[in-house]
Amino acid sequence: MNENVQLLDKLQEQVQYKNKEFPLVMFCDVFDNFVDNSFYCHWHDEIELQIVLRGSVKYLLNQTAYVVEEGNGLFIGSRILHSARQMTGGSVAFNILFPTTILSRLFHNLSFHKYTSPSWNWSHMKYLDKDVPEEYEILSSLRKIEESVLSQSSELAHTEAILHIWQYLPMILDHMPAGTFEPCHQIREERMRNMISYIHDNYMQHITAASIAASANISRSECFRCFALFGETSPVDYLNKYRLHIAAKRLLDTNESISDISHACGFSSTSYFSKTFKDNYEHSPLSFRKRGGVTLS
Repeated sequence: MNENVQLLDKLQEQVQYKNKEFPLVMFCDVFDNFVDNSFYCHWHDEIELQIVLRGSVKYLLNQTAYVVEEGNGLFIGSRILHSARQMTGGSVAFNILFPTTILSRLFHNLSFHKYTSPSWNWSHMKYLDKDVPEEYEILSSLRKIEESVLSQSSELAHTEAILHIWQYLPMILDHMPAGTFEPCHQIREERMRNMISYIHDNYMQHITAASIAASANISRSECFRCFALFGETSPVDYLNKYRLHIAAKRLLDTNESISDISHACGFSSTSYFSKTFKDNYEHSPLSFRKRGGVTLS
């Protein structure tokens, strides 16, 4: 998939596996290729592990900021709201997503549930430091997965790496806090998830900040506050960037006309869509399609 629109699949709360028998999603975030060198707030039920391969990236997980330098990474738990922006040009991160049941699904054996603990907090997040031995082992396994993506025996290498990661996950998960957050934080997290889902389900319609706020039964000012806290953006800016991501994917994956894509993505006119697209991708929609995507300078 073209790196410019790779984020599209990631923005969906429902992760799609290419092979349901091997429930592992892998992708690189090449931040130079993202609009504003960032990706916007999203969430999913799966666990995410990531390592910064090059540069420095600021991640916002729920309302906690982490600056992740090259060689370090993150454990991003189930349903954690997260966004990111590169701090230095040329930053690249490698990520894997998987369900908590991955071992049972890989080996078709429910007995593998014994290798998880009811006390593990899958809905938390943690900075992974390469100078901490057990965290280094997880990070090195992520590098091995990334290096073997194009290998003919990649699934075997990935399975081996997942098993190695699982040896060290207990050392991390057993010591994570129980997740007793302030009620106001949990309420805002759920509001944000509701508003993101509303945008993803209705981006093709006429949407305003007021209707986004109404989807979570909150005031317009609280809506803006939530988007600022969880994504460092505004609801309207999030909506427009999401529409542009969808449009970019359709330009590359379909033969639909520019006007049809503009209308399908909720833009008020084709001329406004073309101008907004060029402002963000540095090429017109037609030029972007002809080039098969574009690397932003």
